[in-house]
Amino acid sequence: MSLKKKMQQMIEKAQKMGIIKFLFIGGISTIIDYIIYMLLSIKINLIIAKSCSMLCACIFSFFANKNWTFNNEEKINYKMIIAYVITQIINISVNTSVNYLMYNLTTSKTIAFVIATFIAMIVNYLLQNYVVFKGGKKL
Repeated sequence: MSLKKKMQQMIEKAQKMGIIKFLFIGGISTIIDYIIYMLLSIKINLIIAKSCSMLCACIFSFFANKNWTFNNEEKINYKMIIAYVITQIINISVNTSVNYLMYNLTTSKTIAFVIATFIAMIVNYLLQNYVVFKGGKKL
């Protein structure tokens, strides 16, 4: 096997691991969102509870993806934070739009939710990998 082929295989394996790590962090973020939402919603308004829970999940996701998923050692700066916020706005927009379209096509909330989540996850991964954390480049 040539050196070029070995290098390609190593890169592909690293990319697959990045996706697995991204999915793992996404799962933990969802659990954080759910637990905090359920606890806060006992005592406070649902919109405020959901906003707080999503904020906590997004903050966790930012640091976990930056440091573990994408191995990015850049110092956190305003450009990175703004890029992350924009990607999350895009992610939510894609998710809700696809969910709406799929529900209108299928009339199934579950199918719409699954398809929307899957498509938004791909978009979110690509944006974080190539825009926010720039493919794990280290300074």
